[in-house]
Amino acid sequence: MNRQERWEKIRARGPWPFILRYGVLYWGIGTGLLFSIVFPIAANDDASFMNVLPLAIPLFCLGGLLWGFLMWKFMEKGNQGGQLTSEPDDTLDSE
Repeated sequence: MNRQERWEKIRARGPWPFILRYGVLYWGIGTGLLFSIVFPIAANDDASFMNVLPLAIPLFCLGGLLWGFLMWKFMEKGNQGGQLTSEPDDTLDSE
């Protein structure tokens, strides 16, 4: 499956499944977990994974909503609603 076919399949489902999957689930929860692991180590204080996690997950999920929405808009603009903007370069074939 090429890039355009993949985007058309994702686009057919609509923006909310994309935003929730790639923004909230992948970016929000993934980044929240990573932050909850790294922050207590980097902070060198009494913060623990279990203290940071309940605050990090909801905040990063909210950020994931924004990230997913912006990525949807970026993909829509870049693909012009399903059509790739970059046309194949036929200048080499004209020789």
